[in-house]
Amino acid sequence: MWKQLLSVVLATAVSQTAVAQTFTATCGAQTATFNGNTRGYWFVAPADFTITGVQVQLQTNSTSTFQNFAVVRFDNQTPPPSYSATTNAFTQLALGLDLAQNVFQPVNVSVQAGDVIGIYGNCAAAAGTTTGQNSYAGSVQQTLDIGGNIVNINRSGMQFHLGSVTSPQGMHDVWQEPSSFSITRVDFQYTIGPALPVAYCTSGTTTNGCAASIGADANPSVSVANACNITISGVEGQKTGIVFYGLDQLPQPWCVSGGSSFLCVKAPTFRSSAQASGGTVGQCDGTLSLDWNAFQAANPGALGSPFSSGQKIYVQGWFRDPPACKSTSLSNALEMTYVP
Repeated sequence: MWKQLLSVVLATAVSQTAVAQTFTATCGAQTATFNGNTRGYWFVAPADFTITGVQVQLQTNSTSTFQNFAVVRFDNQTPPPSYSATTNAFTQLALGLDLAQNVFQPVNVSVQAGDVIGIYGNCAAAAGTTTGQNSYAGSVQQTLDIGGNIVNINRSGMQFHLGSVTSPQGMHDVWQEPSSFSITRVDFQYTIGPALPVAYCTSGTTTNGCAASIGADANPSVSVANACNITISGVEGQKTGIVFYGLDQLPQPWCVSGGSSFLCVKAPTFRSSAQASGGTVGQCDGTLSLDWNAFQAANPGALGSPFSSGQKIYVQGWFRDPPACKSTSLSNALEMTYVP
C-alpha cells in the first residue's frame, strides 16, 4: 500500500554534501486541456537519478497561481493497471499541495534504474479548490529525455482531484490508459547519479546558544560499496552524546513545555554507544560522529536489518545539556536512502 514519505507541504531544509549539475525533463507543447480530476504519467527509470524539483505547467493563457503534485514509485516495478481497474500498490515519495505554480518546487526523490515512477499534477486558481486544470501534451507517444535516454511516458491518473481538501493524503486508486497519449504536462528537475542525504527538522538551541547540525558524506550502500560517515557539528564542548535512528520521521517538540529541541525520529529507534563531544566547555566546537558501515557490521540484527535498496532511515543526535528541559538537547535530523 502507498505510504507518504515526503511532503513539501511542510518546508524541509535540504542539505547536500556535493553540488551536482541539474537537468530539466520537459514535456511537449500543449495540444489540449482538461478541467477536472488529476492526470499525469508513468515511466520506467533508465538510470539512477534524483528528482530535485517539480512544476506543473499552466494551460495556455491561464492565470492560475497554484499547483498540486505528487511523485510515486509503484511496487515491484509494476505499472498501474488499465482503467477501470486501479491500484494503491505504490509508495508516495513527494507531495505538494497549494504551492506557488511559477517555480519548480523543491523535492528530493531518489530514483533507481528500473523503478516505475508516476508523476501527477494540476494547476488551480486558489488554494483548497475541488477541481484542477490539466494542460495536455500529445496526440502521439510522448517521451522525456532523462540523462540522454529517451523514455516513453504513459498516461495515468485517478478519478479524483489531487488537492488539500479533496485528497490531502495524496494519490490513490491510480490507473493507466494506454490507448490515449494525452499526458498532463508536469516537468521535473533532476541530477544524475546517487542521491545525497537530506537534512530535515530543526536543531534545538542549547544553553550556550549552540545549534547542532547533522550531515553525512554519502547515502549508505546495501553492498557497502561506499563510505557513509555521519557527523554532527556545533555540539556543545565536553558533552556526552549518542547518534540514534529510526525507520520514519516524526517532528514533535522534545519537551511538553520549554526548550527548543524537536524529536524528529519516530519510535522505535536504535542508538549508538555514548561518546564524548570533545571541544571546549561552553563553546559550540564539539562533534559527534558515526561510521555507519562499521555500526552496521557491529549490529547485524539492528532495527530495519537487513536493509534494501531504496529503504530510508532517519538519524538524529542527542547530547547532554543539564540546564535544558530533560537535561538534553537534540540536533536536527537526516534522511538517508539506501543505494545498491
